[in-house]
Amino acid sequence: MVMPEQLRGARVSATNFPRSPTSVTSSSQAHNHSGLPIDTLFNTRQSRNPPRTGDQSLCATFAIMVNLFKRMRKLKTILDIRVGTGAAIFPSVANASKDFPAVTRLHLTYAQKIYGGHQGARHFWRNCLPRLKYYNPGVAMTVKQTTDQDIPATLSIYFADRVGSTATAIAGSQQITDKHAPAPGAGEKMATVNVKDLTYQEIWNRVQTSTNASEVPASEEDIAEAKKFAAIEEKAVHDRERIRAKRQAKKDQERMLAEARGEVEKSQTA
Repeated sequence: MVMPEQLRGARVSATNFPRSPTSVTSSSQAHNHSGLPIDTLFNTRQSRNPPRTGDQSLCATFAIMVNLFKRMRKLKTILDIRVGTGAAIFPSVANASKDFPAVTRLHLTYAQKIYGGHQGARHFWRNCLPRLKYYNPGVAMTVKQTTDQDIPATLSIYFADRVGSTATAIAGSQQITDKHAPAPGAGEKMATVNVKDLTYQEIWNRVQTSTNASEVPASEEDIAEAKKFAAIEEKAVHDRERIRAKRQAKKDQERMLAEARGEVEKSQTA
């Protein structure tokens, strides 16, 4: 005989649930563990959770739209990291050559203010470094923002064993030192490039030429997603302009009504 204590916590499934018509009671006769009839309990739960009003439904819809916009913004951020300037792969130890050795590290130094030729370096940090890190997770990349506006903006490229001839030529005969750049480790050589007064596209061209980084072409899915987000952004611009025009028309109408009321009041008091 099965005791009630042994039934506690038992899982009800399709195999052990009674199927005999005599064992199934009606909804008015069925009871749950609270001792109340199921119909009474259902009505009680309905009274505790009344149906939503119009304002509550509107708030719920607004919350869903906000979450949708947040998700779209995150998807666009991921797409921006995958596609664009700097989406390239550096040579590794496996495919390095004599002229283009493997890249081990990158270090960028620029001033906090954009004037004095530091704007391009700042944009390179925002636009290119995230993509380079995405496609080269094993390459360490560090950035130093300094308050000294007089120092040149520099980009230090660390190579394994040696610096290629192309990187040496781009770095130039003037040896520029960056006191904020980490010292090369064992088996590393460093080439420091002066990127002052350069745009971030020009900086990327020098990095790509020095390292022979292979650009990663955008996939068809990424191109389709980019077009979709561009269309959404274009529609958003038109929607903002339309809403602004509506608000301005409403303000003009309210101003005209206020002026008309003022004229009526003046005529009545005269």
